[in-house]
Amino acid sequence: MNSQSETEKEKLAKSKILVNFVKDQRQTWNHDEWLGLLAEVRKKGYSALPDDEIGLLLEAEKARQLNPPVKAVRKSKKVTA
Repeated sequence: MNSQSETEKEKLAKSKILVNFVKDQRQTWNHDEWLGLLAEVRKKGYSALPDDEIGLLLEAEKARQLNPPVKAVRKSKKVTA
């Protein structure tokens, strides 16, 4: 992959395009919806990215939404009198 597509990959990963797609589709989509997403991504200027790279980013976003990071719970200190 060349540096231009790597930059596009980073930009796409940081954009809300994939986040919104996964959320709007409720983490599931069919082939036609996938093709529609690809068309939208291309229209937004991500032309150097191969479809499989977009697919990997999409699946990573889906996994992130299905398994959000767990926030650590801080234990409070016991106060003794």
